[in-house]
Amino acid sequence: MAIGYERSAQTVHGSRSGDRADFVAGRTGLRRPYLEFRLLGDFAIHSLPSGKPLDVPREVRLLLSYLLLSRDVEHTRDELCRAIWPGQEASRANSRCKRAIGQLRKAFAAAGFDPDAYIIAAPAGQIAFDRSSNYWMDVDALEALGTNAIDRADGALASFGPDALEAIVRLYAGDILRGFDLEWICRARERYLALYVDSLICLAEYYRAHGDLATSIECAEMAVARQPLREDIHRGLIALHAVQGQRHLALRQYKICKAILEIELGIAPTPETDATLERALTRPKSCGGAQWPRIRPEIDPSSGDRQAPNLGPRPWHRPTAGNILDY
Repeated sequence: MAIGYERSAQTVHGSRSGDRADFVAGRTGLRRPYLEFRLLGDFAIHSLPSGKPLDVPREVRLLLSYLLLSRDVEHTRDELCRAIWPGQEASRANSRCKRAIGQLRKAFAAAGFDPDAYIIAAPAGQIAFDRSSNYWMDVDALEALGTNAIDRADGALASFGPDALEAIVRLYAGDILRGFDLEWICRARERYLALYVDSLICLAEYYRAHGDLATSIECAEMAVARQPLREDIHRGLIALHAVQGQRHLALRQYKICKAILEIELGIAPTPETDATLERALTRPKSCGGAQWPRIRPEIDPSSGDRQAPNLGPRPWHRPTAGNILDY
């Protein structure tokens, strides 16, 4: 099943209406109507099943996104102001925060949802999003799918189907909170992009193990397009092209890798990459079959840690001995 860039967005990422049907079932206890929050790609809120969007101002989007990414964590207004309006004078930031909270509550109420069921206001003034409320969020689904799919794929690719991994690719509609560049958003963006890329790497290995080299290459190319400084992915592509008998493409991939590293980092490819190219050009069969180790991506199982906006990237993928991309 090809999932390349040249296909329509609906084929690659899945239609939004289809995603709702596919992924809502993954969160038990939902009652209709409920709210759907999408942070991947363009920010969006919908009331389901009607599909009616809730339009909120930019500052409300930032406030709600921060609360969603740290759901069940109580924040003081000072904490919210520092995160959403960094560097702004305290009294002005507090005024904007108060207004944004009021606008968010009004938007929920206008759509027929009780704001108190979603926004927790502690007696001391702290604010949090209630994770037990009636909602679905794409980031929740992505984390659940990623944890289960990559854990199962680790060491069991021969019998593991690609459905969950392909679901991650469909669900990933784009980098989280596109159009915003606050520090906590950039950190979250790195985390979820890493999960998306690792899913593509697992798919590349799955299809390679099942003899579908074209789709394996397609997945690896999608991965390296999003993380072009990942030399390990370039090495995997060099080897894949060699196994397919396309030595000229293996050489081209090496040249692409070398140019990117020189331009962006001012360094040359590692000896491992040079050795991969040498094998690809002189002993291409040594790059395939049982000679290729399995992918062993490791992900952080502590998805219950809800300090997310203030943390660095989670290690969704840490190369280990035996990684298919370690050449």
